[in-house]
Amino acid sequence: MKKYTLSLFLLLFLLPGAACKDESRYTDEVVKGVVGKRDYFIPKSYFNKSVPPFTDNKIHLRTYFPSFLPRDEQERINKETPWWTNLSILASEVQNGSIEFNASALKSVEYLDASHFVENFFGLEHYRQPNGTNQDRYDVWYEKSEDGQIISYLTCSEKLADISVPQCTHYYRHHDIQIQLNYDRRLLPSWREIKANVLAVFDSFSSREAATQFIQDRISLTAIKRDQE
Repeated sequence: MKKYTLSLFLLLFLLPGAACKDESRYTDEVVKGVVGKRDYFIPKSYFNKSVPPFTDNKIHLRTYFPSFLPRDEQERINKETPWWTNLSILASEVQNGSIEFNASALKSVEYLDASHFVENFFGLEHYRQPNGTNQDRYDVWYEKSEDGQIISYLTCSEKLADISVPQCTHYYRHHDIQIQLNYDRRLLPSWREIKANVLAVFDSFSSREAATQFIQDRISLTAIKRDQE
């Protein structure tokens, strides 16, 4: 009887991978969804828990800068992660017949009347609204190609009072989806790194294996950077 009990214990608790259950938990927590004509395999921990993950052909996600990990893993690595480093992502289908992005960008920011050129800022063209034109103050930044076409653009609110927390919204397209990325204006100087890594996050959703591997790679990279600090 003792021999049988011991054998059962070994079978249940010492199977290969049993000790690594926490490290591989994403494998069984990946949800498949469809946006446009593509399948996306997304770890549940990326979902923005305040809204449904898939609604009206859209995906709502949340991650953190600079790790680009889901919330649970980010807090496990650093429980004192600043709240303002979180990134809120909305991805939606680019509808058939949609105008090309350059025209869409110009039309979308036209109502802001941000026509006053300020400066080139970290690879972006910065425009500001004329004084007194709008009650809600927003600046606009354009990322442009060599031939002057708008690749992406950002709108950022201004700090109008001590309690204001200025936010930025970054708009761009990737394959057949439109990405709307919201984050604290303090992260604006890192816009290029944020954009590139959010695209990498979406590319990792091509399969369950790729999605799981991406998170494991980001955990390792974040740990290395933390040890080097």
